[in-house]
Amino acid sequence: MSVLAVDKPGLLGNIGEVFGDMNINIHNLEMGPAEYLEAYKTNVISLSFLLKLPYKMSTYDLFKKIVQVSEVLEISWEGEEVDKKMFSHFYSPSKKSVGEEGQDSRMDQ
Repeated sequence: MSVLAVDKPGLLGNIGEVFGDMNINIHNLEMGPAEYLEAYKTNVISLSFLLKLPYKMSTYDLFKKIVQVSEVLEISWEGEEVDKKMFSHFYSPSKKSVGEEGQDSRMDQ
């Protein structure tokens, strides 16, 4: 699973908490450098996870939890982008990330 997210303290912990709550094991993590993306008007970071999911866990359940992490902007699974609009009832797309006063770090895709 790959995630593009707002680069801010606590991001990895917030995602890790979701994985822990769902009994998902992280086998590997690659983090890209933080960079400013004009499309989001903020610094973002890419995270690529190699995960071991519990037997018979639905990826849908995982995605609906990950989209609730306020810093997460984009998700892809096995190279395919996950359509966050499918999960819009689990989060507010216009919600500003905590600590981003005056700057909307989450824009519709």
